[in-house]
Amino acid sequence: MLKRALWVDSTLKVVLAIAFLTSVLLTFGIFNLASNAGTGTTGVEDLQLQNSLFQPRQFLYTDKSGDSYQYNLSTKQEGKIIDLLSTAEFGSFREDEYNNRSLADLLSQPETVVLHYSDVTPVAYFNGHSEDTNRHIKNKNFDYVIFSIHGGHNVYFVDSRQGTVNQTTFKQVNWHRIQAAVNDWGDSQPVIFAPIKNQINVLYSQSFSRPVYTYQIHTSSVDDFNAAMLGSVNQFSTSKVGDLQNYHNNYSGQSNTYHPNNQTLVFQSENEVADPAKTYLGRLKVSFDQLEVLKKELPNLGLFQSSDHGGTISFRTYVDNVPIFFDGGLPTLTSQIDDKGRRQATYKLEGLGIPAPNSEGQVKLDSTNTVLKKLNNSQKSENSYQQLMVGYVWQVNKDNKNLVDLVPTWMVQDKNGTWYSLDDYLERTQTD
Repeated sequence: MLKRALWVDSTLKVVLAIAFLTSVLLTFGIFNLASNAGTGTTGVEDLQLQNSLFQPRQFLYTDKSGDSYQYNLSTKQEGKIIDLLSTAEFGSFREDEYNNRSLADLLSQPETVVLHYSDVTPVAYFNGHSEDTNRHIKNKNFDYVIFSIHGGHNVYFVDSRQGTVNQTTFKQVNWHRIQAAVNDWGDSQPVIFAPIKNQINVLYSQSFSRPVYTYQIHTSSVDDFNAAMLGSVNQFSTSKVGDLQNYHNNYSGQSNTYHPNNQTLVFQSENEVADPAKTYLGRLKVSFDQLEVLKKELPNLGLFQSSDHGGTISFRTYVDNVPIFFDGGLPTLTSQIDDKGRRQATYKLEGLGIPAPNSEGQVKLDSTNTVLKKLNNSQKSENSYQQLMVGYVWQVNKDNKNLVDLVPTWMVQDKNGTWYSLDDYLERTQTD
């Protein structure tokens, strides 16, 4: 009996050791698999998450007379047009170079639909076309998709950063149903296509209004992030320096640092990888695989901006396809990766909970040209800002600290990459 008990005890210890090692390897593997995906293929991914992260943020249509409009679509209307395009099969591609004037003409062709994305996106991520996309085109980037409903059904993938246009056709698309879907679009604002800072943009030609929203503030648990990113508690150690709380995985070398002052969590991995992702598509794949683990903690998230071939990528929470700017212009997530595969990611733990009643109504916003005049009349030089767009500013409710008001305003990005509300930016021009 004693021998049997000893055998059972020894066997149990071995099983527990194997289970623990498996847990460590799984945790390490999940958060390091993407770093070795230097090929940049999208693999077997959550298609719903993919379409959410890389979806158009402006839906535009130019009518028969050549007037262009941006439409404010419901979730159902957006889903319908995206579903109708998801069946598309690409024809052959032809690449051409365009200047800003010819791009503006192309974008405003009569009876064309334009889908505008927040930043350039690889063609491989267009509506789930990850594996069937021609391998020579999947690394090509676009931030506008133009398709004509009538005639030859030509489709154009526009990269406004580079001024390149890849022309193709869509097969297996029901154009009559797409026309019917577009006919169902309702509320709109007139727009024109013109360059800002030498890059083509969608300009609002008249003033327009956006609603103020109020939500309960939902703060994600640091423990939940640690469990997803670092593994079980027995795999990492903790330490504290001032207000900062550090969690370090003793096996993978990865760590999370909690910053309570701005409710962020900073993930770091100093591990170099054998075949690091160096293309924009490959680095998006790294971010995507990380987000698959955390998708429950980061709802309504979408691509916002990228730089350095994906070396830095930011994602924001969107409401009505309008990005949210936290205090200091912070995004919801910033992902960074270097040429050796070492990574850092900063996550905003605060997010949107349940919608709450709001009595603020609508905020009237200036036309784009009015905003440009204000910027050009300020004491700053024209080269002091990079971009401007409409965004929602995160403002904690004055009467209830558990609520947040999302207030629409024009946002301006300065030359250092920091985002400010237009009023704050203009105020800084008086003091700098």
